[in-house]
Amino acid sequence: PEVVQGAGYDWKSDIWSLGCLLYELAALHSPFEMEGASLMAVFKKIAQADYHPLPFTQHSRPLIELAMRMLQIDPSARPEIDEVDDLARKALAKQARGLGDVFVAAENVYDSLAFLGSEVKRFKEKFRPAVGLLAQVHPLYFAAPLAGSPPGTQFAVCVRVVTWLLLLNGRKNLSLEKDLENISLESDDIPQEAGEEAKSPSGRQSSRGRSSSSA
Repeated sequence: PEVVQGAGYDWKSDIWSLGCLLYELAALHSPFEMEGASLMAVFKKIAQADYHPLPFTQHSRPLIELAMRMLQIDPSARPEIDEVDDLARKALAKQARGLGDVFVAAENVYDSLAFLGSEVKRFKEKFRPAVGLLAQVHPLYFAAPLAGSPPGTQFAVCVRVVTWLLLLNGRKNLSLEKDLENISLESDDIPQEAGEEAKSPSGRQSSRGRSSSSA
C-alpha cells in the first residue's frame, strides 16, 4: 500500500507481500484479485485494504488473524518477520503432532477437495461436480456431526463427493449415489426401531436397512 501511495519501501513492505502469499495459499486466489479490472482499480483496493477476510468456517483463527495483520495498511501495525517465523514453526509442529487426529485428517481431505475444486472450470462439463456440492464442505465436514444439519445430510454429501471422484478417476460403474437410498444411516441422531427395514428399488427387503436389535 505504501508503494501505491508513493511512500517509502522497507522490510514491513515485504511482510505485506508475504501476507498476500499466505492469503493466496489459503484461499487459492489473490486477496485483491479482480477479473477484468484495471490496474488503477486494483491499486485502489490495495490502498484501502479492500478484500474479503479468510472465512472462519474454513480456516483456523491463528491463520486468519496472521493474514489480517500482515495485510494491514499501516506498516507499523504489521508483525515482525521473527514473529511470523515463530508462528509458522509452531503451526507446523502442531500439525506434525496431530497427523493421526481425525480432525487433521478431515482438514487434509478438505484441502485436497478445495484445490481440486479450484480447477473444475478447466474440466469438461461431464466431469464437473454438481452445482454447489463442494461449497457445502468445510474442514470439519468429515470429522463430526454439524449442529443444525438434518440427519443424513453429511453422509449424502460424502457419497456424492466420492461418486464425483470416482467419475474423475474413470470408474463411473462404481458410482455409489444410485444406491444412496438403500444405505442405512447409523447415527445417534437418527432413532431406529428394531425390525425397521428399508425397501430396495425392486421392492425386496434390503438387509442393509435393518436396524440391529442388539446394537
